[in-house]
Amino acid sequence: MRFTTFCEKLLRVVFTAAQRVAFAVLFDAVLPDDPLVATMFGALGEVPPVARRVAVIVKGARVGGTRFSATRLVHLALTLALPPLAGGEGAWALIVGPDTRLARQALAFALGACTTCAEIAERVQNVTADSFQLVRDDGVVVTVACMPATAGGSAVRGRTLVGALMTEGAFFRDVNSVVNDEEIYRALLPRIVKGGQLIIESTPWSELGLLYQLFEKNWGHPVNAIVAHCPTLLMRDGDEDTAAIVASETERDPLNASREYGAQFITAGSSAFFDPALIDAAVDDDLAFPAAPDPSCGRVCTADLGFRLDSSALVILQNRGALGVMLAYADEVAPTTGAPLVPSTVMRRFGTAIRQYHGAHLFVDLAYIESVRELCWARGLGVYELPHGQPGKIEQHLACREMLAEKRLRIPRHPRLIAQLKAIIVKPTAGGGMAISTPRRRGHGHGDLASAFVGAAYVARTANAGERARAELAERSRRTDVVLARMTGGEAAVAEYMRLTATESVYEGLARVRREREESGADVRDREAHAERLRRGDPDDDAAAGGVLPDAFAESPMIRSLRWPHGR
Repeated sequence: MRFTTFCEKLLRVVFTAAQRVAFAVLFDAVLPDDPLVATMFGALGEVPPVARRVAVIVKGARVGGTRFSATRLVHLALTLALPPLAGGEGAWALIVGPDTRLARQALAFALGACTTCAEIAERVQNVTADSFQLVRDDGVVVTVACMPATAGGSAVRGRTLVGALMTEGAFFRDVNSVVNDEEIYRALLPRIVKGGQLIIESTPWSELGLLYQLFEKNWGHPVNAIVAHCPTLLMRDGDEDTAAIVASETERDPLNASREYGAQFITAGSSAFFDPALIDAAVDDDLAFPAAPDPSCGRVCTADLGFRLDSSALVILQNRGALGVMLAYADEVAPTTGAPLVPSTVMRRFGTAIRQYHGAHLFVDLAYIESVRELCWARGLGVYELPHGQPGKIEQHLACREMLAEKRLRIPRHPRLIAQLKAIIVKPTAGGGMAISTPRRRGHGHGDLASAFVGAAYVARTANAGERARAELAERSRRTDVVLARMTGGEAAVAEYMRLTATESVYEGLARVRREREESGADVRDREAHAERLRRGDPDDDAAAGGVLPDAFAESPMIRSLRWPHGR
């Protein structure tokens, strides 16, 4: 029984015109006299028998690719003529997905096809989350099972397969994030019996990997696979709701829509990660550079370190509240031929700048971190890790791009930094990944200054000085009033604070009051008075006495947040 007949007669499936043509060619070895054949398969001509062993579906979203590929496994399990099996040996139909969720989704489609028909439902037994069994007319039990791609080739060996499905095959990776589509392909194909099929269906990703290689080699001229190109609007012709979704997504994000619905591969070429217009919009010619150190501001100090081949760069950002996060200082030290940088010299230079800007921390990546910690601790600087590896790099760059898009970053006219930011490129990689890099360019180094800036923007984005943190602190105004009363010695100061903060942020108001008290010596007098009361045994009632803020309360999370980020 042909697959299309199996679906229409037993499962009561109603195909669209394009679905029926696609599955007739892919699974039934039929070549309908229909112009849709050329649209989906190219100038197909004669298909070698070896090519029919592998069916490839490059599809748009919601075309039924996963559903009917899983149903094809059920069809093969029940109808394929099997070779003699050893006593007690069963046959298998395997579903492999990028993760357990996607593999189980395809398994659910296969089980759903079985339960649609009462005659087939009677043959189902031993249903679990990851498998079920079908009993054939000849008594052979075929197990339909799913597994994630992380199980790779080792899990499929030693089995007799009626068929196998690699669902969303463009996104296969193992537990170490290594693309493993070809390993799984090589493990599955030799174990499929004569007449069976390996089906690879997926929305496309980049012009890399197994899916693209099979498409490029076989579309229109099958050699070792038969390939169908199935965009959403072609397969769902006449579906007005789907057409409206595609139109909306095309307007919102044309590139993603061409991949997700048009089934187009993303070019393997590189493109700029940051929109140059966003960078240009962040440049403020009125900003002084370097900026004057401001102890009332929060600050981020981040370095990208290289001592032998690449430069070492330091970036310091200052948070000016409603005015945004500004580049206050940048420094870049380059090695020369035959003279690598000396870490202690670099860290002495950077440490001096950090102290000048009232900082007590430094964010770096994992490279040299232990040596950097030792050098920084000697100067009273805490060292913190930035997210590392390619995922960490992507996380940092996305945070920086979000801050640029939100117009929260301001950059002075710094030609070298601007050029390096605009030079950062992104390109898709096999398995659904992205790679971010900065090409080496004469006169601009390897983007070390931009890397430090991106890291600093990431810290600023994830630190507690964002709009949400300020809003949360403002909502706790009652507690803030108490703090101010204790710091300034009376309710009159609270009223003055409330008047000033009509134009000041909470952070700016508290920092200004604290700075004024330090300059006037009021803090010292209050601490002396507080110590005298304790010596005499008076009640420790600072609110009534108008005394100094207790040390324990001064180090509360709320007060520490004024020193964004990470302490002083």
